[in-house]
Amino acid sequence: MRLQPRPLFEVEGDYEIFASMEVVRFITNGATVDYTKVPLDADGNRIIKKGTPMAKITASGKYRPYTGGLALTSNVAASATTAVLNDVSRLVVGDIVTFYNGTNTEPKTITAINAGTKTISFTAITNAYTTANGVLTMADGGDTPTFITVRQTNVKDGDHVIGGVEVAKLISARLAVTVDAALKAKMPGITFA
Repeated sequence: MRLQPRPLFEVEGDYEIFASMEVVRFITNGATVDYTKVPLDADGNRIIKKGTPMAKITASGKYRPYTGGLALTSNVAASATTAVLNDVSRLVVGDIVTFYNGTNTEPKTITAINAGTKTISFTAITNAYTTANGVLTMADGGDTPTFITVRQTNVKDGDHVIGGVEVAKLISARLAVTVDAALKAKMPGITFA
C-alpha cells in the first residue's frame, strides 16, 4: 500500500476560483447563453472561460459575457470610423457601443474588430471623444453582470445552458476579467479576494 502523496496535475481550465466555500449561492436552473454574443477564437470555438461575469441581454433574456469596463485608450476625432479600446476580447461584430462625453451620446454598431490592436470599426462618428471624458456603454445590457461562471464552456454549437454563482467569495486574480471598482459595485453578492 502506497501512503506517499502523489503529484497532482492541473487540467487546463480547472483551476480554483473560490476563496471560500462558506457562503455560496449557485444560480437555479442555469442560464441560457446566446452563442452569437461569444467571440469566435482562431479555431472556431466560442469559449466562455471559468470565472467570467455574465450579463443578461435585455431584448432576449439570454446571457452574454460581461462587456463593462470598456474605455478609450486614445482620443477619437469627429468623423472617425475606428476607436482603440482597453479590451475587445468580449465584443462581437454587431454589438452596439454607446459613446458619451457628458454632452453628446452616439450609439455605434461595431462592423469589425481587430483583437491585435484592440480596435473597433463603425460608421463615421459625429463628435469627438477623449480618453478623459469618452465613456463607453453597451446598449444590450452587457455591462450589467448578474453571475460568474464556475466552469469553462464552449458554445460553438449553439445556445447553451451554463451554471454560475451569484453569491460567493472568489479569488480576483483567477477570474477571466480584471476586477475593478465598477465590477465590484455591480456585483454586491460577490466578495472579491
